[in-house]
Formats: sequence, C-alpha cells, structure tokens
Amino acid sequence: MADLAVNPANQFSIGQVLKQTFSAFFRRITHFLPLGLLCYLPVAFIGYSQNSAMLNAQQTGNFAEALNFNPFWMAINFLLPMICAGVFAAIATYEVVLDENGRRPSLGEAIAAALPRILPVVLASILFTIIVYTGMIFLFVPGLFLLTMLWVTVPTVVMEGLGPIAALKRSANLTKGYRWRVFGLIVLFIIMVFILQWALSLVLILATSEIANVYLLTGIGYLGITTFGVLSALAVAYTYVALKIAKESASVEELAAVFD
Repeated sequence: MADLAVNPANQFSIGQVLKQTFSAFFRRITHFLPLGLLCYLPVAFIGYSQNSAMLNAQQTGNFAEALNFNPFWMAINFLLPMICAGVFAAIATYEVVLDENGRRPSLGEAIAAALPRILPVVLASILFTIIVYTGMIFLFVPGLFLLTMLWVTVPTVVMEGLGPIAALKRSANLTKGYRWRVFGLIVLFIIMVFILQWALSLVLILATSEIANVYLLTGIGYLGITTFGVLSALAVAYTYVALKIAKESASVEELAAVFD
C-alpha cells in the first residue's frame, strides 16, 4: 500500500510522488509491464515498419523511400504514442487510487474499470498532445508551461467523469498554486527515466552481437517507450492523488469510493 496520505500538513511532496512512482513500478513490474506492453502494441507495429524501411534503405541506398513524408502516417506517428499513453494512464489511475486505499485490482478489473472512459480519454490525450506540442514549437518554454498545467488531464477524466475540454480546464485549476513543484517533479522524473532507459538500452545492445536486426531494434524501442509510458502514467496518477490531498483535503477513501 502506498503512503501519500501519510503526509504531515497535507503538503505536496516531489520526493514522495517520485518515490511512490518508482516503488509501485518495481514492486508490481510483472503486472504493470505486461499491461503497458499490451497498451503500446500499436506503437510496436509502427516501429517495426519504420525500422524495416530504414534497414532496407541502408542496404539499397534509397533513403527517399524510407523517409516518406505521408501526412496520414506522420499524424499517426505523432498522435498514436500519446493515445496509448492516455489509455494506460487511465488504467494506472484506477490502480493507483485503489492501491492507496489498500486494494490491489487484478488486470481484468483494471481494464474493465477504465473501458467506459476510453473515448473521452483518447480525445483528451489528442487535445493534450496538440496543445503541448504547439507550445513546444514556440520557443519551447510555452510548451513546458502547458505540459505542467495540463499534467493531470487524464486522471480528471477518469476520476471526475469530465469531458476532454473540461478535463483540460480542471487540470489547469488543480495544478494552480503548485505548478513550480509539478514542473520540478516533471524535470526530475524525465532525468531519472532517461538514466533508466539508457542503462536498459545499453544492456540489451551489449547482450547481442547483431545490432542491425529489425526485431532487435523494434524490441529495444518497444520496451523503452513502454517503460517510459508506464512510469509516466504512474507519475501522473500519483501527482493527481497528491494534489487532491494537498489542495482539496481529499482522503484516499473518498477517491477510491468513485469506483465502488
């Protein structure tokens, strides 16, 4: 059971959220990683297609064909990872809230609980991606501000039954007053995950002698993006719970009651 609720004066703690995120991941890695691999399976298929094209281009020298700027596929490559991330974040929110309350749902229960909110979660994830990446284009800083402000969009869809636009507004309201802390959390989280992914990739590459293999390249990318996605979803969910406790004095029992 997690211990975000055991927090003197109900303060939002960056260290506590990060601790709970990584603790939950490693404590239940045999549960979260297979679930993440399932959610990110569409990304693996696209990665395989791209890696096959690039390896063929290396052999034939025809890089123009590999770098085919088809608008449809560009949009898919842009949005699909964030849609997969949103779906997993919806499931992770359910898992985290119940875990905080001392309950541990099965894989089937977690998926079944998230299914009714999948459509608004997908739409909210698309809007979130477009808004944040648009901000990144303009000198990068606005994108970081929007990322921080909208960080808990998906949990508000799942927990509060909001539509996509209302969820974006709710996230902005919930992070207000805590945005520097949430921003610091995001920066530290990205650094920690980057180190973890770098170590994982290095081990996988050193473990094989055939690096230029489409299955290996796809597998490394698939495992890497899934690991990042799972950890991100857990971080978002724990941030939401911590903000609800710190800002609105919510209890974990009240949060878990949403799923009863």
